[in-house]
Amino acid sequence: MVQGNTDNAWLILVGPTAVGKSEVAEILAQRFETDILIADSRQVYKNLEIGTGKPDFAARKRVKRHLIDFVSPEENFSAGAYKRKADIHIAQMSAVGKKILIEGGTGLYLKALL
Repeated sequence: MVQGNTDNAWLILVGPTAVGKSEVAEILAQRFETDILIADSRQVYKNLEIGTGKPDFAARKRVKRHLIDFVSPEENFSAGAYKRKADIHIAQMSAVGKKILIEGGTGLYLKALL
């Protein structure tokens, strides 16, 4: 049971690849009129579609997702770098009153955020 003020509570959806997180996150994003912040150490990479469980392009058009497909596979990218980028998106979403909805397949980036 959640008690107290939940206006700035984060919604976090985490689990293994290909269990349906993206679909559930999309439903939640539409319900709460917010975007999805991806917290997956493989989905950040451009052109890596196979084996990452990335939502298809139609799903990405229906609901805006942040921190997906933005790092070149040749680049080094750390959990600390992820946190710095995520903090910017979280601040921007909070500034316009959007709930923070985080979807992740690995604990690496989620641990960095928390």
